[in-house]
Amino acid sequence: MASEAQRRASARYQKLNVKSYTIAFYPKDKELHEWLCQQESKAKYIRELIRKDMEEHMNNNPDE
Repeated sequence: MASEAQRRASARYQKLNVKSYTIAFYPKDKELHEWLCQQESKAKYIRELIRKDMEEHMNNNPDE
């Protein structure tokens, strides 16, 4: 079990360094939500999609 000092240090680190976002799925996006729920790691899946999109963008727009 973590000590109080360790919990405070972790909370401070997360406050300063970790970014999080919330996404809402409306009824029209039901199939998107269902697909995401099938993924083993939702955060990993989303990060991989973003990285792929970034790579494609850089390959299509090398001067930017």
